[in-house]
Amino acid sequence: MGGTKLTDKQKTEIALDMLGGKMSRASICRKWGISSTCACEIRDQALELFVKEMKRSNKDLNNLRAGVEDLKKLVRDHSLVVSYLKKKKKKS
Repeated sequence: MGGTKLTDKQKTEIALDMLGGKMSRASICRKWGISSTCACEIRDQALELFVKEMKRSNKDLNNLRAGVEDLKKLVRDHSLVVSYLKKKKKKS
């Protein structure tokens, strides 16, 4: 692909080829018409993006867990209030 800009889809396919381990780097380079350096850069960029996404997903998951804990506290508090009001009503 000498000089031709690779699309995101092509870069993804190259990264998958590189990480799949079914083809040699030389074969991948011939298949896509790119240098070994270019293939390695694409692979490394894909891995960096994957790690960033995993960190973001983990942060989102932690935020969701914190939200669930807040909701549990709210439900417990609500239950206490309902229980108190029922007891108060029975005494009246």
